Amino acid sequence: MTNTQSDFWLPFWLDLHRLYHINTTKYPTFTTFSKALIKFASLGYQLTLIDGQYVKAWSEINQDPLQPLKQLPGRKPQWYQRYIDQNTVGDNRHLLKPIVIDKAILPSHKPPHISPEYYFRPKSEWIVYWHAPSSSALFGRTIEQKNDPFSKSISFIEHWIHNPPSTFSIYGSPKKYPSILSPCPGCNLHTPFHRDTRPNCVFIAPTLHLHSIKTQKKDRTFLDNLPRIPYKKCLFLSQPINTLKVLIYNIYTHSIGIPDTIPSSTPLPTIHPHNINTLPNNSPLITRLLLGCSSSIYKLISLSSRIYDRTQFTFYTDGSVFNLGTPQSLSGSRWVETTDPNNLLTFNSRLTQHISSTHAEVMAILTALIICPHSSLINVYTDSSSCIHTFNKILNPLIGTRKLQKIPNHLIWLGIKYIISFNHLNVILHKVKAHSNILYNDMADNLAKSGTQLPHTLYINFKNLPRQNATLTWLNLGPIERPTRKWAKDIISCR
Repeated sequence: MTNTQSDFWLPFWLDLHRLYHINTTKYPTFTTFSKALIKFASLGYQLTLIDGQYVKAWSEINQDPLQPLKQLPGRKPQWYQRYIDQNTVGDNRHLLKPIVIDKAILPSHKPPHISPEYYFRPKSEWIVYWHAPSSSALFGRTIEQKNDPFSKSISFIEHWIHNPPSTFSIYGSPKKYPSILSPCPGCNLHTPFHRDTRPNCVFIAPTLHLHSIKTQKKDRTFLDNLPRIPYKKCLFLSQPINTLKVLIYNIYTHSIGIPDTIPSSTPLPTIHPHNINTLPNNSPLITRLLLGCSSSIYKLISLSSRIYDRTQFTFYTDGSVFNLGTPQSLSGSRWVETTDPNNLLTFNSRLTQHISSTHAEVMAILTALIICPHSSLINVYTDSSSCIHTFNKILNPLIGTRKLQKIPNHLIWLGIKYIISFNHLNVILHKVKAHSNILYNDMADNLAKSGTQLPHTLYINFKNLPRQNATLTWLNLGPIERPTRKWAKDIISCR
């Protein structure tokens, strides 16, 4: 145990090469140390901002998970400073090799505090707001909140713009510029504000749509390293401008449920003109419950429109996992609909979070049920006895919410339960023996392996699950779909 601890807490940055070449004789698979290394491989996501272009300041990393405004004790470690020196450039800590973000990083929304007073003037409250009509991020300082008890709170904000001076060209590319803001001299967003005539430009926004941001202190060391600034009034933000733009846009899209852009290679759903008035619309349900790979989402919408006039379905589902327990682990799910042997329907998807064979199998069942029309009779053939047992368990009307939350992959199971209830489906699960030369089951197994090679990942949107008032997440990387106590044991053992 002593050797394990001394090897894990290294005084230098642990690179991925060492992670991918773990000595399995010294650290067997699934030991505590191996799990720690696997989790440590994704530490780059915890160090970088949401866009993967910049490294967080140590004050943003060293936060108490239970009290985000409180810093953990201890000084800044040497490995962090060495990582900054070797992998970043400029005062913004811009990465020399940006990290490709392939995980569902959910933005952490921090709206301003809403006061119980009707008129409230906060001090030094800086925000960023996504202005949808102009498709741009607006920065500013809150002048006043108007908190009508019979309507939503709105804020009057002095508009500040990012207009770096020409002297910043010494930093090189614009991404390396300090995040400077200066007052807007006036634009078409200006709204007359009679309670304070000093600002040149004021705009209005709902308070809950704003995101609070931090400014950088103007100490002597910081100011001495800056070139000449021609503005009378200016301030510097603690995060890069591009990162804040990405952050507020993601907050906006997550809040209203906008799907990704439709790929040009993905065919749109085919609608028959003579049945257009009776066509069941499953696309809102699909886009509401699924996130991530846009091509997979629109393929489900297309399949849903092709089977709108049918009431009986037979699915063979399967999931596939490769390199389980290693940083290179991959997972895919797939199903085949076999009611019409001459016109087989197939679907596959890639999964990355909480990788397991059961997780892939459950996701295959969910994507199969979500395309079925109202009041359909569905037979699902699976080689997972665990899925059949859990399926019968969640449909028990006497099961409580607490027991549901203890089921592994409970968010996907809650989605399946909601789909069955919403569309009044009659679903029966059947057990088939794995690798038993059953044609369609072997076909689903082979196709599931191809799902691991897809470029993008499919996720369930847990925010739109009914009666799910709260969902635990970890470092904004995604929801926790395991029983909390069992999950916490692994996290504690890795600290």
